[in-house]
Amino acid sequence: MNLKPYCNASAEQYLGPNMPSGIVDLHGITFDFAKATANQPATMIRLNSRMGTVYEGKTFMSDTPIDNFTQRTPTSVKITLDRIHASQIHFAHASTFNYKIKTWGHGFNVCQYRINYYDGTDTTISIKLKNEIQDTRKTYTDQRHLLMGTQFLNPKNGDGELMAIGIYSWENPSPEKKIASIELITAQNPHMDPMLFALSYTAFSGAYE
Repeated sequence: MNLKPYCNASAEQYLGPNMPSGIVDLHGITFDFAKATANQPATMIRLNSRMGTVYEGKTFMSDTPIDNFTQRTPTSVKITLDRIHASQIHFAHASTFNYKIKTWGHGFNVCQYRINYYDGTDTTISIKLKNEIQDTRKTYTDQRHLLMGTQFLNPKNGDGELMAIGIYSWENPSPEKKIASIELITAQNPHMDPMLFALSYTAFSGAYE
């Protein structure tokens, strides 16, 4: 899936120059990571989790440079799909985690993915830290719900700090239905910004609508 038309921030600016770019195979899943161009440097979808909260527009402390994101963003982004049939959807994503303001937060909800079917129904996936998503600065092994997709050095963020992109694979309970769109919705948890880098899916081979 090509996310370039929906990207609103430069992944390289916050995760460094070693970000994946173009067609990349991770755990046997093919992803298309957006490439920066002169006219459109944005290569990821990042939502500012303070938007729509009492902290919107306020000055805040940044734990590391990746947390210093002041761009105003919507609270959700809708990605239009070409009515695909998918048995699985694969998200290459990560979260920020600003330790300086973590006391502003509530729980572990980072965002939601809402799957909108062509027949007008939908289903919502709750994405929680340490479960379906992880802090991009954390080193971790493959987990039940989250695979370590790739890890790379970010010279811009701290002293030799590594960045990680995880892969969350969601099992579609209604693979026979056409998918019209996917919405990324922030949980408005001020210290955790969701970052979506790439999407892929496993086509459904059974009977469908």
